[in-house]
Amino acid sequence: MIARHVAPPAGLRSPIQWGTEARLAEPFGATRTEIRSVKRTYVFRYRSARDFLEYWRTFYGATLNAFEFVGETGRPALEADIPYLIARMNRATDGTMNVPTEYLETVITKR
Repeated sequence: MIARHVAPPAGLRSPIQWGTEARLAEPFGATRTEIRSVKRTYVFRYRSARDFLEYWRTFYGATLNAFEFVGETGRPALEADIPYLIARMNRATDGTMNVPTEYLETVITKR
């Protein structure tokens, strides 16, 4: 969602790509390593989508930087898009937030 408002720095790829086996094979696959990955799920739980937004925009550097980058003119759209995305994925029905997200747990060892 943030990438819709803020482009990644020139020459850098999205850090989200680290969550794919194909991307992990690029820097580590050519060496004598073993790559073991397991898909896992983490559930984000907050009192509300607004609480989630406020927490992440206060304490998480990438979100904090995104709000700084868009400035006052872009802030309302970004503030609206994040809760909208959460609402689409939220499994809670009582006004709280319960959003499962998949991640790739990976262990890379030398052979």
